[in-house]
Amino acid sequence: MTLAAWMNVAAYSFDDAVRDIAPGHSGVEAMKEIASVLDRTSVKVTTNPETEEFFAFVRKTLEQFDFMKLYRSRYCKNMNNGLCSVALQGCGGEQAYSVMMETPESDRCPMKRLWDFRTEYGLKRNEHNVAGGQSFIASVSSRTATGHYSHRNMMGFITSMLRILDPANVRILHAPEAPVFTSIGGDGRKIVNDFHRSFPRVSDLFNRYANLHSVVELKTHNGVPYTSCEFKYGYRLNNLAADYPRIAKSINEIRGLYRITMDVKNPRGNTFLYLVFDSREEVFTMSCYTRHGKLVPRDGSNNPVFAEEFSPASLADISYRAVLGMVHSVHGLNFSTPATTIGFSYRSSPAGGSWRIKLLEVSRTSITGSYYDILPPWLIDAFIPGDMEQMINDFSRILIHGNEGNGAGVSFEWDTRNPSGVMLDFRAAGEFMDNQFLRYGLKVWSRKTFGDKQLGMEFKRLRVAMISSFMDDLNMLGR
Repeated sequence: MTLAAWMNVAAYSFDDAVRDIAPGHSGVEAMKEIASVLDRTSVKVTTNPETEEFFAFVRKTLEQFDFMKLYRSRYCKNMNNGLCSVALQGCGGEQAYSVMMETPESDRCPMKRLWDFRTEYGLKRNEHNVAGGQSFIASVSSRTATGHYSHRNMMGFITSMLRILDPANVRILHAPEAPVFTSIGGDGRKIVNDFHRSFPRVSDLFNRYANLHSVVELKTHNGVPYTSCEFKYGYRLNNLAADYPRIAKSINEIRGLYRITMDVKNPRGNTFLYLVFDSREEVFTMSCYTRHGKLVPRDGSNNPVFAEEFSPASLADISYRAVLGMVHSVHGLNFSTPATTIGFSYRSSPAGGSWRIKLLEVSRTSITGSYYDILPPWLIDAFIPGDMEQMINDFSRILIHGNEGNGAGVSFEWDTRNPSGVMLDFRAAGEFMDNQFLRYGLKVWSRKTFGDKQLGMEFKRLRVAMISSFMDDLNMLGR
């Protein structure tokens, strides 16, 4: 007999977490609705020849990072003050989803069905930026109908995931042994088993293409229990190459291209989330401390600070910062930016909510390395032109201080005054230096990261498989 059965205590499982996504434990039906929308908006999308031509033009232009070509194109409609723009609208239907360029003659989307949207892209030329020279202010503004889903569902879902990881709950999880991610042992094994019980087809799909390492440890600090979590994700390239050869090739092409660390801190400087994005073996790592459905910050000695723990679902007003360390490798040159600081603020009220992100500070970028491994590092270090680093730092300075003094930022605003007709407003803007050197470097990056038509088709096939597996599992949960 298990401890849970003896004590008559039920563990909080992934089944429970899904049901708690929506009020009245109706999360399964909500997830089915969301999955159905994902299917239509990412797979069953229709458009017209003019919009297809526009998409092809934009892809080619962005691969070249030629802002001027886009600015002077027939698609960018001139407006006041040197600003030009183009608008798209997406309209949902029973069987498919339509995305088209907005014209004076086109019918307007009703903005009543789930994921109806209107998005406007703007581009403004600035001939004299804060660092001197030419730059472009790029902006995106969008309004999307999200039905009865808002930031509250997102925060509730995160809190539910954390409840599963509560140390007392992990001890009493007792799902059958799963045939996936068999290298994971200890308390992490209980998490894998419970997830597989709720989502067997999704688990099997991820197990085929992903190499997951997880360390879930139940610890105590000054007699107080908590859970230390670290999840690491990589690829099973042999399986990917067998089923999706172009995706596997694309992953190989960006190997070693970047490594980004993200240390997310509260106002007191304590870390509550640590992320690593790496283009080598383990492409994503996430670590945190948790208990009672709350995130527990840790101090500089990696000790939990229980006095500062918080539940995402109960947040009303919080500001925090993330410090990014970035290393990029382009043609044998290593571009290192030790500290990029991003500010975040989250607000929630009965009338709505917001999540705002702003670039605050970028440390100087240094360049080292051997070009194509032909020249020795000391030689290339000696002859790298000093203005190359200055150009990159000017690029960062424009991002922070440009855009008419507003800098670079992103915001999500939810209007929840109509609970069944929530609207999400998204805005993003930033100013980007335009010169040949940076265009060359960005082209190198884009050639490695932008895919061809075959890659796009393979990703579409993979999305179809993932959504199908997810829907099958949800249908089982709903019984």
